[in-house]
Amino acid sequence: MTGDRRRDRGGPRRARRSFGGDDATATRLTGEELAGRVRAELDGAGDVGNRWHGVTRATLAAQLVVPARRARFASAHHPDRITWLWIVFDEAPGTAGGYLIVYAEHAQQFGLAIKGDGRARPGTYLGAYGATFRDALTAM
Repeated sequence: MTGDRRRDRGGPRRARRSFGGDDATATRLTGEELAGRVRAELDGAGDVGNRWHGVTRATLAAQLVVPARRARFASAHHPDRITWLWIVFDEAPGTAGGYLIVYAEHAQQFGLAIKGDGRARPGTYLGAYGATFRDALTAM
């Protein structure tokens, strides 16, 4: 044993630039499939919304991103780590503000993010908030 702590953990460590599925093409879902899952979840739900953010069943149609689309996000805790996530909900479509509900396919979790500038600066992934769209909507 060399005494090198990195080798004691099973080999040398590599610098991590990603905290999940970092390849835009490494997906098993399509945007239509994911949007369909969200719609099916909402169809089977009773009261849906988030009163703190003015989200109601009536406003959801305009706020759901159909088909879901993939975008780059930086981790809020490690800004140098970038991953691709699915955007399924936009709290304020057409504006630079508001929360996004995203789906991390690699973790099979819904979470919250804030928008990037759409060009050079990626959005910021705030974290996972549950296995369902409603979990993330409630946490928003």
